[in-house]
Amino acid sequence: MSIFHPKDFVYAGLEFGTVPLLQVLDAIRADKWLYLKGEVNSALGKKIKSHVRDTFYCSDEGWKQMIWDRSLEVFNLAKQNIGQN
Repeated sequence: MSIFHPKDFVYAGLEFGTVPLLQVLDAIRADKWLYLKGEVNSALGKKIKSHVRDTFYCSDEGWKQMIWDRSLEVFNLAKQNIGQN
């Protein structure tokens, strides 16, 4: 039995974009094709997996800092407003 009541928690999911939507759709489409018809360990499969990773995770340090800063901002706003109607 939990000592916490469900109202003791706040759940949130933050999503941050990395590339334009059409590029995201292309990556998803290629990944789906790979799993349905391709070979994951082939040269093309590895290229597609790399493209998918680059689409959803940016290695740019400025982007990472922006994500961190925005996440903290949202967390602090939520913390300030917990329990307020």
